[in-house]
Amino acid sequence: MTNHITFGKDPHSYNIDDPEENDDSDGSGNIGAGLLANAVSVWSFLNPDKHTGDAARAFNCSEANIIEAVEKQGGLYFYIGAQLSCGSFALEHDGE
Repeated sequence: MTNHITFGKDPHSYNIDDPEENDDSDGSGNIGAGLLANAVSVWSFLNPDKHTGDAARAFNCSEANIIEAVEKQGGLYFYIGAQLSCGSFALEHDGE
């Protein structure tokens, strides 16, 4: 069973700061989508031929979380690829 994550307001932090002191944080303690996208990017680069379902199991979150994080924060060189026969999506790397 996987856990669905609710992302925090600031995509590049853990959102633990007081919102009155840091406008980017919501104080929720929820990970930002950018942090998850970065972690999945490194993980998938080191584990070729893995897909969104594999990443969801590795990061103990839902496949929808992986897709959302990568689509929002993945960028030009890391993105969601074609749907595979297993129903999951390929994790694609381009560039250097």
